[in-house]
Amino acid sequence: MVDSLFFRFGVALFIGALVGLQREHAAEGGDDRRHRLFAGVRTFTLISLAGSMAAYLTDILETPWVFITIIGVLGALIVAAYALIAQHGGVGMTTEVAALITAIIGALCYWGELEIAVAAGVAMTALLSFKIELRGFARRLTNEDIVATLKFAIITAIILPVFPNQSFW
Repeated sequence: MVDSLFFRFGVALFIGALVGLQREHAAEGGDDRRHRLFAGVRTFTLISLAGSMAAYLTDILETPWVFITIIGVLGALIVAAYALIAQHGGVGMTTEVAALITAIIGALCYWGELEIAVAAGVAMTALLSFKIELRGFARRLTNEDIVATLKFAIITAIILPVFPNQSFW
Protein backbone atom coordinates (compact mmCIF):
# COMPACT_ATOMS: atom_id res chain seq x y z
CA MET A 1 0.00 0.00 0.00
CA VAL A 2 1.28 3.42 -0.89
CA ASP A 3 1.91 5.44 2.27
CA SER A 4 3.08 8.78 0.95
CA LEU A 5 1.82 12.04 2.36
CA PHE A 6 0.46 12.94 -1.06
CA PHE A 7 -1.54 9.71 -1.23
CA ARG A 8 -2.99 10.15 2.27
CA PHE A 9 -4.11 13.70 1.48
CA GLY A 10 -5.56 12.42 -1.80
CA VAL A 11 -7.63 9.78 -0.02
CA ALA A 12 -8.91 12.45 2.38
CA LEU A 13 -9.89 14.68 -0.55
CA PHE A 14 -11.61 11.77 -2.29
CA ILE A 15 -13.65 10.84 0.79
CA GLY A 16 -14.68 14.46 1.33
CA ALA A 17 -15.72 14.74 -2.31
CA LEU A 18 -17.71 11.49 -2.08
CA VAL A 19 -19.67 12.70 0.95
CA GLY A 20 -20.12 16.13 -0.64
CA LEU A 21 -21.44 14.61 -3.87
CA GLN A 22 -24.01 12.65 -1.92
CA ARG A 23 -25.12 15.70 0.06
CA GLU A 24 -25.33 17.83 -3.07
CA HIS A 25 -27.28 15.13 -4.90
CA ALA A 26 -29.71 14.86 -1.97
CA ALA A 27 -30.19 18.65 -1.96
CA GLU A 28 -30.81 18.79 -5.72
CA GLY A 29 -33.36 16.00 -5.50
CA GLY A 30 -35.48 17.92 -3.04
CA ASP A 31 -34.76 15.35 -0.34
CA ASP A 32 -32.61 17.72 1.71
CA ARG A 33 -33.08 21.09 0.02
CA ARG A 34 -32.40 23.10 3.21
CA HIS A 35 -28.77 21.94 3.23
CA ARG A 36 -28.02 23.58 -0.11
CA LEU A 37 -26.76 26.62 1.82
CA PHE A 38 -24.47 24.59 4.05
CA ALA A 39 -22.22 22.18 2.19
CA GLY A 40 -21.74 20.39 -1.10
CA VAL A 41 -18.85 18.80 -2.96
CA ARG A 42 -16.40 21.65 -2.56
CA THR A 43 -17.18 22.34 1.10
CA PHE A 44 -16.97 18.71 2.18
CA THR A 45 -13.72 18.28 0.26
CA LEU A 46 -12.31 21.31 2.06
CA ILE A 47 -13.57 20.05 5.42
CA SER A 48 -11.76 16.75 4.89
CA LEU A 49 -8.64 18.64 3.82
CA ALA A 50 -8.92 20.79 6.96
CA GLY A 51 -8.95 17.63 9.08
CA SER A 52 -5.84 16.33 7.31
CA MET A 53 -4.08 19.67 7.58
CA ALA A 54 -4.95 19.92 11.28
CA ALA A 55 -3.39 16.51 11.90
CA TYR A 56 -0.36 17.40 9.77
CA LEU A 57 0.24 20.70 11.57
CA THR A 58 -0.20 18.94 14.91
CA ASP A 59 2.66 16.60 14.00
CA ILE A 60 4.86 19.36 12.57
CA LEU A 61 4.39 21.70 15.53
CA GLU A 62 4.34 18.85 18.06
CA THR A 63 1.31 20.10 19.95
CA PRO A 64 -2.23 18.72 20.03
CA TRP A 65 -3.63 22.21 20.48
CA VAL A 66 -3.38 22.89 16.76
CA PHE A 67 -5.70 19.98 16.02
CA ILE A 68 -8.04 20.87 18.87
CA THR A 69 -8.20 24.51 17.75
CA ILE A 70 -8.81 23.76 14.07
CA ILE A 71 -11.48 21.16 14.81
CA GLY A 72 -13.01 23.54 17.38
CA VAL A 73 -13.17 26.40 14.87
CA LEU A 74 -14.66 24.05 12.30
CA GLY A 75 -17.21 22.90 14.88
CA ALA A 76 -18.10 26.52 15.66
CA LEU A 77 -18.62 27.23 11.96
CA ILE A 78 -20.86 24.18 11.70
CA VAL A 79 -22.90 25.32 14.72
CA ALA A 80 -23.25 28.80 13.18
CA ALA A 81 -24.40 27.29 9.88
CA TYR A 82 -26.91 25.12 11.71
CA ALA A 83 -28.23 28.16 13.59
CA LEU A 84 -28.81 29.97 10.30
CA ILE A 85 -30.53 26.95 8.78
CA ALA A 86 -32.70 26.46 11.88
CA GLN A 87 -33.92 30.06 11.58
CA HIS A 88 -35.39 29.14 8.20
CA GLY A 89 -37.22 26.07 9.48
CA GLY A 90 -34.56 23.37 9.11
CA VAL A 91 -34.24 21.16 12.17
CA GLY A 92 -32.14 18.18 11.02
CA MET A 93 -28.46 17.99 11.87
CA THR A 94 -27.38 15.13 9.62
CA THR A 95 -25.27 17.20 7.23
CA GLU A 96 -23.64 19.11 10.07
CA VAL A 97 -22.71 15.92 11.92
CA ALA A 98 -21.45 14.43 8.65
CA ALA A 99 -19.24 17.50 8.21
CA LEU A 100 -17.60 17.02 11.59
CA ILE A 101 -17.10 13.30 10.97
CA THR A 102 -15.59 14.14 7.57
CA ALA A 103 -12.99 16.35 9.26
CA ILE A 104 -12.08 13.50 11.61
CA ILE A 105 -11.88 11.12 8.65
CA GLY A 106 -9.47 13.56 7.00
CA ALA A 107 -7.29 13.43 10.11
CA LEU A 108 -7.41 9.63 10.12
CA CYS A 109 -6.15 9.67 6.53
CA TYR A 110 -3.16 11.79 7.50
CA TRP A 111 -2.39 9.51 10.45
CA GLY A 112 -2.25 6.57 8.04
CA GLU A 113 -5.46 4.92 9.22
CA LEU A 114 -6.66 4.64 5.63
CA GLU A 115 -8.67 1.45 6.05
CA ILE A 116 -10.80 2.81 8.87
CA ALA A 117 -11.08 6.20 7.16
CA VAL A 118 -12.30 4.69 3.89
CA ALA A 119 -14.65 2.29 5.70
CA ALA A 120 -16.09 5.13 7.79
CA GLY A 121 -16.44 7.39 4.76
CA VAL A 122 -18.20 4.76 2.68
CA ALA A 123 -20.43 3.72 5.60
CA MET A 124 -21.36 7.33 6.31
CA THR A 125 -22.12 8.03 2.65
CA ALA A 126 -24.27 4.89 2.49
CA LEU A 127 -26.19 5.94 5.61
CA LEU A 128 -26.75 9.38 4.13
CA SER A 129 -27.88 7.87 0.81
CA PHE A 130 -30.35 5.42 2.34
CA LYS A 131 -32.36 8.01 4.26
CA ILE A 132 -35.71 7.15 2.68
CA GLU A 133 -35.15 3.40 2.92
CA LEU A 134 -34.04 3.61 6.55
CA ARG A 135 -37.05 5.73 7.49
CA GLY A 136 -39.37 3.24 5.80
CA PHE A 137 -37.70 0.36 7.60
CA ALA A 138 -37.96 2.13 10.96
CA ARG A 139 -41.65 2.86 10.42
CA ARG A 140 -42.39 -0.80 9.69
CA LEU A 141 -40.74 -2.04 12.89
CA THR A 142 -43.02 -3.13 15.68
CA ASN A 143 -42.35 -2.90 19.38
CA GLU A 144 -41.86 -6.69 19.38
CA ASP A 145 -39.11 -6.34 16.75
CA ILE A 146 -37.27 -3.79 18.86
CA VAL A 147 -37.58 -5.85 22.05
CA ALA A 148 -36.33 -8.98 20.25
CA THR A 149 -33.36 -7.06 18.83
CA LEU A 150 -32.51 -5.67 22.27
CA LYS A 151 -32.68 -9.16 23.80
CA PHE A 152 -30.35 -10.47 21.11
CA ALA A 153 -27.94 -7.56 21.67
CA ILE A 154 -27.93 -8.09 25.44
CA ILE A 155 -27.24 -11.81 25.04
CA THR A 156 -24.45 -11.40 22.48
CA ALA A 157 -22.78 -8.26 23.81
CA ILE A 158 -23.19 -8.59 27.57
CA ILE A 159 -24.09 -12.12 28.69
CA LEU A 160 -22.06 -14.32 26.30
CA PRO A 161 -18.72 -12.54 26.90
CA VAL A 162 -19.12 -13.16 30.65
CA PHE A 163 -19.51 -16.93 30.29
CA PRO A 164 -16.36 -19.00 29.70
CA ASN A 165 -16.04 -20.69 26.32
CA GLN A 166 -14.39 -23.80 27.80
CA SER A 167 -15.04 -26.11 30.70
CA PHE A 168 -12.85 -26.05 33.78
CA TRP A 169 -12.93 -29.77 34.65
